[in-house]
Amino acid sequence: MFGAIGDGRAIVPRIIRALVRRAVSTRHRPALHQTILVVDVQDFSGRERNNRHRLEIRRALDEALRDAFHEANIRWKACRREYSGDAIFVLAPPSIPKGLFVESLPTALATALNRHNLTHADPEQIRLRMALHAGEVAFDRHGVTGEAINLAFRLVDAQPLKAALVDPPSDLGIIVSSWFYEDVVRHTDGSPDSYKPVVAAVKKTTAIGWMTIPTVRVCKIVSDTQLPHHRSSTRASSRVPRVLTMSPGHRHVHTCRGARLDDRVTMARNSDGSNRAASTHLARMAVAAVAAVVMAEATFGSTPG
Repeated sequence: MFGAIGDGRAIVPRIIRALVRRAVSTRHRPALHQTILVVDVQDFSGRERNNRHRLEIRRALDEALRDAFHEANIRWKACRREYSGDAIFVLAPPSIPKGLFVESLPTALATALNRHNLTHADPEQIRLRMALHAGEVAFDRHGVTGEAINLAFRLVDAQPLKAALVDPPSDLGIIVSSWFYEDVVRHTDGSPDSYKPVVAAVKKTTAIGWMTIPTVRVCKIVSDTQLPHHRSSTRASSRVPRVLTMSPGHRHVHTCRGARLDDRVTMARNSDGSNRAASTHLARMAVAAVAAVVMAEATFGSTPG
């Protein structure tokens, strides 16, 4: 008994000293330059959604971001994340190259969102605004703060970005700060020419941002029976259709939601960005491929490969 008390008396001071050291180190932790990413769901509070829809959107958004970071070779666990309603705020340390956020992440994230939206009813679909900035971030025991963070949150609420997602060619709209555009985007393979300057006037902040709407270079063929219009909070089933990819530099076929199966391949985007009807040969090849998938699943229960 006395031995146990003695041990306790020895342990308590060590715990107190550790807590004091932690409090002191947190209070005096220097500010660090971080990559700042903010994503926000368009019309998250819309009347067409209920709380079940919003919970599914939050789950799907977290999953899409994790998948996109993995595809872009950005270490998810190395980043600090904070969740707030329809927004996710990410801080990436200086060890992660900023170029990955404009070269790899946009396509990966747009593809993940497209995959989700093709298998969910309208109230659970996601159109996402993403803002990128970088700057000094200060830390304390409550979290983080900094003018750079404030600017990122103002940019994601920019009216031109919201307007661009009303009827977009993609489910993702991106805006970056002037600093990020000049120091990062212009020097990468992240299609800098696709960014256009816009004015972000939000609350007491007025700033110039650079905006782009990425396109997804995949064609997903989905039959009407595989779109869960008849139920909510539905995760993708094991019979989600496979993805047909188009060769780089050739026409990129885009999905037309709500069309019949044989109308899915109706529009193609040329490498110069113009739209025109897909050739009859391409359409027949795509429909034949889908028919083969359907027959294989009916015969074997899953698609070979």
